[in-house]
Amino acid sequence: MSSTGLATGLQPGRVNIRATVDGVESSAVRLTILGTSRSGTFTRNPNTSYNVSGTATLAQQPNGSLVLRLGSDFSSSNGPRLEVFLSTTSTVGTNSLNLGRLQRTSGAQSYNVPAGVTLTTYNWVIIHCVPFNVTFGYVQLR
Repeated sequence: MSSTGLATGLQPGRVNIRATVDGVESSAVRLTILGTSRSGTFTRNPNTSYNVSGTATLAQQPNGSLVLRLGSDFSSSNGPRLEVFLSTTSTVGTNSLNLGRLQRTSGAQSYNVPAGVTLTTYNWVIIHCVPFNVTFGYVQLR
């Protein structure tokens, strides 16, 4: 807390704030501060022989837009028409958002996320083979 009353958070979370002036205390105000990114590590789909590994990060840009980044450690088995999805579950379905074709099967890459999607709209990133409807792997964003 600064001498001017400015409180600075060090990490995302929840806080209850009360003010006291001349011995009179206000009611608590609860704030939730979200981070500017969510990330996780890919897990291969245990029901297939395909491999996916590495990290994924969904990050908010200074202009408010979102970008999905697959890390330099990203690697996936090859397959026909592999696409990148955001989803509310670990499976591709009507609740999923297709971000487009996987740019390459290894290394860092980025995907722009359409306007209107927030950092908390989707919890999963999925690498999915569209022609055969097979999920190669997924990551839960934290």
